Amino acid sequence: MRFIAEQLHETLGSLPPVAGVALTTGIPGVGSSDVVRVIADGATEVDADGKAGWPTRSIAVTPGYFELFRAAVVAGRDFDSRDRAGAIPVAIVNDAFAKRHFPAGALDRRIRTVDTRGDTAWLTVVGVTGVTTDLLEGGLEREIPETVYLPLAQNPQSTLTILARPRGAFASLPTPIRESLAALDRDAALYNVLPLDEVIAQANSQYTWLSILFAVSGGIALFLAALGLYGVMAFWVIQRTREIGVRMAVGGQRRDIVRLVLSQGMRQMSIGLGAGVLLALAAAALLNFALFGVAPYDPVVFGSVLAVLIVAAWLGCWLPARRATRIDPLEALVAE
Repeated sequence: MRFIAEQLHETLGSLPPVAGVALTTGIPGVGSSDVVRVIADGATEVDADGKAGWPTRSIAVTPGYFELFRAAVVAGRDFDSRDRAGAIPVAIVNDAFAKRHFPAGALDRRIRTVDTRGDTAWLTVVGVTGVTTDLLEGGLEREIPETVYLPLAQNPQSTLTILARPRGAFASLPTPIRESLAALDRDAALYNVLPLDEVIAQANSQYTWLSILFAVSGGIALFLAALGLYGVMAFWVIQRTREIGVRMAVGGQRRDIVRLVLSQGMRQMSIGLGAGVLLALAAAALLNFALFGVAPYDPVVFGSVLAVLIVAAWLGCWLPARRATRIDPLEALVAE
């Protein structure tokens, strides 16, 4: 399988529709990679269960994997032709792994991996990826953020994922890739050929439905809050109908009365909204753990909610006050 993988990587990279290609055992944003236990050289670290080493994602890749996703190797080097079978076993680690195990620097440090079968291997770290180019290995949940990348040439696999960037449309890729694979090994099967964004969407579909559920629930809650605020403000103005009648009877102008009611009502509303914003900020901080790629203090969200509530309160004051100023002052004076 090692020979086929190397040949396939070289063949696919030379195809005209392919702008970049890599073979891997993991997909960014999808929780499909293996988990091994890693012990740093000279360390006696144990996890919460008391087991030696630390759970770490292990992904075998070909050279060009990081370049394909524009993920920079900020220290050391990327995999290349030197990392072949029989050479010194090497690894590239992500920023989360380096900070946990080697805060003073991970380059040229040695680590020992222990897989689920108990097989061990000593590896030398030759590169570290940057924190700003985290590929979300293991999916969006990120239960295990530490990741070790291994050169595929030193770690042959029976099942691989082909990641290719097309020069044009995605539709130009499946046919030549199938033909290239069949030419190397007719027994090899290619399945689930999809764009990467669709693969990630399928793997994380539960988050999509939860997002839709929260969005709908939030919209209903906002509508009910606006409706309730309108009703409260309208009731407050109606309760002042007699006062409005008195002001009109002594010569008050309609627009002045409406302006007075609006100023008093909106002042009370401002106090309530201010308190609500403070509570919302505190609640957003508590929900930060459940958010991905969204700031807990999104100004667009907060601004939109405030705008809706302010409009509802304004209408709740303006419409009843305007109606009250249009009735006869005597009727307003005897209004209940």
